[in-house]
Amino acid sequence: MVSHQTSSTGTGASGTRQRYEAADRIEQAARRIDEPVRRKTGMSIFHVLTLASIGASISLFIAGRKDLAVFVGLWPPTFLALRAASEHHTHHHHDGEYTSGSYR
Repeated sequence: MVSHQTSSTGTGASGTRQRYEAADRIEQAARRIDEPVRRKTGMSIFHVLTLASIGASISLFIAGRKDLAVFVGLWPPTFLALRAASEHHTHHHHDGEYTSGSYR
């Protein structure tokens, strides 16, 4: 028999479940943002934001705003991660096992 202990730091089975539930909420929010745009344009809003932030970063760098250019240049990986989250779908099983698949 395996015992799962929880503490105030959110470890154990309860903490794991809370982390998965938080991840599910983030994925659902990303999907709610992306789906209407994808249906209308055929392109993910997160792709558009990625390309726009790269262009803005290059423009800022050319304009001599190098610190701001670097800051804006850090955004594309976040937008790509949000895109991946919007396409990710987690299935919860009654036995506590979590499996993943693609959301389309």
